[in-house]
Amino acid sequence: MDLAENKIEGEKELSANKEVSSPKKQRDIGFEFLRIFAMFLIGMVHLLNYGGFLKNAGGGLN
Repeated sequence: MDLAENKIEGEKELSANKEVSSPKKQRDIGFEFLRIFAMFLIGMVHLLNYGGFLKNAGGGLN
């Protein structure tokens, strides 16, 4: 192989690598915060319901 053929092969490899890699996605911070908050609320409902707090606190406010 001569120098010109090596250069062409190198350019083909570079263009193939560019096609394979995907661009980074931009994340919407508001949506991510909403997801985290929803997971927190699900955890709190589990804690209150299965932890027995809601069952034991039924008549305490009368």
